[in-house]
This record gives sequence, structure tokens and C-alpha cells, in this order.
Amino acid sequence: ITVYDGVANANRQDVPEVLLVAALDRSTEEIDLYGPSAVYEAVRILLECARCESLSPYVDSTTSDEARRCRSDLRDDGITDGTRRWLARLVATRRIVAVPVADLDGYHARLSGELG
Repeated sequence: ITVYDGVANANRQDVPEVLLVAALDRSTEEIDLYGPSAVYEAVRILLECARCESLSPYVDSTTSDEARRCRSDLRDDGITDGTRRWLARLVATRRIVAVPVADLDGYHARLSGELG
């Protein structure tokens, strides 16, 4: 999964990269099962913060209901306005590459063992 703002970075060749990865080896640790979900959730939160911030940079009497709801939902999930802005900026200024499962065989072996 690659998250990249091609509009904001259209003229940049040197966009810093962030790598989110889980399940790197054939370990029998629980990270093999929970790591991929954590990576997907991190990407979901990053994208939701960016979407929410893009609806309107400010919330005032002229702001759409959708922007207000989006910010309220994020606050209900424990994401403050400052964190939302920071995560949205991260999406706008970085190329984020997410690899939920780097070792598919190890993930499958662990999952098969758990399911019996």
C-alpha cells in the first residue's frame, strides 16, 4: 500500500519515505497475526485525518457539517485536533509505504496453527 499526495508533491523528486511493516519473519509471536491489522489501521487513520483536514482547514460557522462530523468522530476516537493536523501533514509531505505482511509463509503458518 502506498499513500502519496501526488498533487502536493507534483514538483518534488525528494519526498521522504516512511515504511510501515509487520510480520517480518517466521516468528511464532503474536505480531504475525496482529501486526498486519495494526498496519492497516495506521493507514486508515492517516487517510481519515488527511481527508478530514482537506474538507476545511478551519472550523467556523461556515464550515460544512461533514467537516464538523469528521473532526468530532476523530476526537471521539482519541485523535486530538493537533494530532489530526500533524497526521494530515505527514500524508501531504511523505510517501508512506505500508507492507502489512512481509513474510506471507510465516503469517500463513502461524494462522494455520492458531486455527488448528
